[in-house]
Amino acid sequence: MGKEEVKRKCWILFLILVISLLAIVAVGFKADKAIAWPIIFGTMIIMFMTIGWSVSINNRFMGVLINERNSMSLSRFQMVLWSLIILSAYAAIALIRARSGQGVDAMEVTVPTELWMLMGINSASLVGSPMLSSNKTKKRPINTNLSEINDMGILSVKKDENDASITDLFRGDEVNNWNYVDMPRLQMFFFTIVVAIVYCVEVYQIVNGENVSSTVALPTIDEGMITLMGISNAAYLGGKAVDQTPATQK
Repeated sequence: MGKEEVKRKCWILFLILVISLLAIVAVGFKADKAIAWPIIFGTMIIMFMTIGWSVSINNRFMGVLINERNSMSLSRFQMVLWSLIILSAYAAIALIRARSGQGVDAMEVTVPTELWMLMGINSASLVGSPMLSSNKTKKRPINTNLSEINDMGILSVKKDENDASITDLFRGDEVNNWNYVDMPRLQMFFFTIVVAIVYCVEVYQIVNGENVSSTVALPTIDEGMITLMGISNAAYLGGKAVDQTPATQK
């Protein structure tokens, strides 16, 4: 990517972020409550996609999900999804409270402990995933045919980010299992999606409710579901810790 291309992308990113932030404020103060949060949520998605595009060499709007192996990362997907939901929900509730004119402190919106726990689980997966994978870069596949298709030990590596796809969210990490469905990943994906959908419904009900101006907390998540999410993420990380490809040390 040339300097002119980088400069052009930086200006486009700056303009879109400024316009998006102004749009979020305008929607929060002017739009009907029934559509305020969905529009803010959609605007933040555009912001994340623009950031991904500006960083991507090949102009991929899904760049925020692509890791150093040119694959879409499930831990990145989980972190991005929950960041979008929580940030957009907080912004919607705070802005609607600010426009109520009831003398309330718009910023006084409590984030429940369960959400902090959930974000902690997401962060552990995001940080722990590359740490566990780094040990596999020091190994060499015993099968010589397999060693020809990677340059990071026993980890599967795609040639460039254009090869990244949604199916990467469900594949294994190694050259010996990259073409198979990884069950811990599949479980973690569906736990994440189901909990996120239910949480979005709760957020919408609060934002569209009659008492949103007096709302002082984001919706909480059941502790049992937090436990299941923790177990699912632990299984995901555990799967990364175990070698699936016969190998020797380099």
